[in-house]
Amino acid sequence: MGLNIPKIPGVQLSEKAHGHLLLELRRTVQQLCGSLSTEFPGSQPVSFTRHESIPALMENDYYVCEKSDGIRVLVLIGKIARSAAASELTPDSVYFVTRRNEYYEISTAPSQPDTWTIIDAELVVDVEDDGRRVQRLLAFDVLAVDGICCMMQTLPKRLGRLEQQVVKVLNAKRDKQRQESLQSDMPFELLMKRFELSYGAARVMREVVPKLKHASDGLIFTAVDSPYISGTCIEVIKWKPADENSVDMLANVVYDDDTHQPIVQLYVWEGFDRYSFYGFLSYTQTEWEEVIWPARGDRVSINGCIMEVLYQPGYRPPAKWRFMRVRSDKQHANHVSVITRILQSIDDGLDFNELEAAMADVRLNWKQRAEKKNNAFVQKQSVATMPAETSVA
Repeated sequence: MGLNIPKIPGVQLSEKAHGHLLLELRRTVQQLCGSLSTEFPGSQPVSFTRHESIPALMENDYYVCEKSDGIRVLVLIGKIARSAAASELTPDSVYFVTRRNEYYEISTAPSQPDTWTIIDAELVVDVEDDGRRVQRLLAFDVLAVDGICCMMQTLPKRLGRLEQQVVKVLNAKRDKQRQESLQSDMPFELLMKRFELSYGAARVMREVVPKLKHASDGLIFTAVDSPYISGTCIEVIKWKPADENSVDMLANVVYDDDTHQPIVQLYVWEGFDRYSFYGFLSYTQTEWEEVIWPARGDRVSINGCIMEVLYQPGYRPPAKWRFMRVRSDKQHANHVSVITRILQSIDDGLDFNELEAAMADVRLNWKQRAEKKNNAFVQKQSVATMPAETSVA
């Protein structure tokens, strides 16, 4: 991503300085989502495999959208009820929640909010034609609207609520605030991601992705009839080209006794605070000096950071993993089960041409299901409107 890595705006809330507020916000999210814990409630996709994902697309309705290469956040929005003291331009309380369960304060309402909304989104950097880098927020799902949880609703209903009750409302308010020269709740534009029916995957890759102003590294398929599920969700599938199937691992730097050159050991997460060794990072001296070491940012060392790495066994064997970037937005490396699944996805995956070829049958099955549903509906309506029998004396 290079210079196009988004920067989360606002002030990060710390346990030391904002402990009470943090606890209150996390409990608000927990209660809205009906969660058992105050951990990050976002849904996590599984990797695409030939033997599991293709049958799923054949047998069920899915929507598809491009997979943005940005920073995934939940946006928590608190509104004050309209009153004499609160107009439609009264600021909302807005917080970004990262996958590390960090909370960033974007804006605050003048008093305690009455209702809360939670949307799922990706923060991206769009590069305009004149070279300007503009941060935008791409919304793709919603967990709660105005204090009402909608996680159990189907995807079309959630997207309808997201567009009509959240995105349009917030953008209209933002425009009015600007017209009145007032500070906006949102420091950037909020947009809806574009969804297609699953068999339109090739159109997304051929027509939508080339026109994007931000980085994109694949596709996301989401089941139409599935509720929003926190944690790993098999109803949400990510497809990435094999050469972009990356994983996140914990880096541990040691030094060769003879050459004193750095050796980067990679560890996978096993849950709680347990990590196990998985492999080594492959790199050239130039990559270390010009890419990897500078990527540490404000860190003193690469040691202990979460690295996004690509599986490239042929790059500089025997090491099999190549550096992509440091993931400062992640608290843990991928769980060992996730990495196993991703490697299975690489071995059992489809390239774009194979994926495109499969879409003809996916479309045919979708149309057949739609026809059956329509026929069943017509038959039900016919029965409902059939006149009652009358007896003839």
